Amino acid sequence: MNSILSLFLLASTWLQTPPVASSNPARVGMDLDHVLVLVSDDRLMTAIEQLGFSVFGRVSQHQGQGTSGRYVFFYNGYLEFLSLDNAEEARANADRFGSDYAKRWTDLAHACPLGVGLRAKPFKPEAFPFPTHRYRPKLPGKKDHDHFYQMDLSNRVLTRPFVFVSQPGAEHPTIDHLTDLDVVSDLTTRTELKAAHSHRIGVKRITHVTFEVPSEVAETALVAFKTTQRLSVIRGNRCHVTLTFDKGIRGKVLTPLREYPLTLRY
Repeated sequence: MNSILSLFLLASTWLQTPPVASSNPARVGMDLDHVLVLVSDDRLMTAIEQLGFSVFGRVSQHQGQGTSGRYVFFYNGYLEFLSLDNAEEARANADRFGSDYAKRWTDLAHACPLGVGLRAKPFKPEAFPFPTHRYRPKLPGKKDHDHFYQMDLSNRVLTRPFVFVSQPGAEHPTIDHLTDLDVVSDLTTRTELKAAHSHRIGVKRITHVTFEVPSEVAETALVAFKTTQRLSVIRGNRCHVTLTFDKGIRGKVLTPLREYPLTLRY
């Protein structure tokens, strides 16, 4: 189990994530958990910090997957910068994962370097609006573990964002105020979490995420996103994501680094 998942599982015992309403009782309610941007170095994180965002100090190593993550937390979700550390390990994990995801870093001319993690209430994969398979990372020395994700079967299409649903209890805890974190008993962890949720530019919540995807793969993306709260898809000629914070009330638009398909509005 990676360190960031362990932190979220622990945090979920302190903070309850509100249920996601579904207008159709036969379907599962979906909501955004986090957005992933694939990176090859620290330049994007540095640019984000210079713009007034706080990057969480811990690096999460994804054992058996060949990747690692850095995080920017908000009150109701987070942004993950995903790095490829071991391409051989990633390729060996491709069948288990459900796609040759290492190509999302190595085939930049064609592959989409974006992903999205969702949360579901109730957690009933058979009722998800898109077909999935259960991915259990191969963790060294841990044959029996309960760490898993439900992966969208369309993730094999590398020209669209990859999609998965986080396991119950591993979603990002939702808070209303920083003082909600006072229930965290460990002082070091509480201090880190408060700092990570505090941004100099004052943003607090992700209120909408818009993915632009190539027209030829828009339908598979729409299947995953059309029933998900705070997510929308537009057709275009590229793969791009725009995160809107606090309903964009200040009218500010930021592009941290032009070579990365990420826009921030607040």
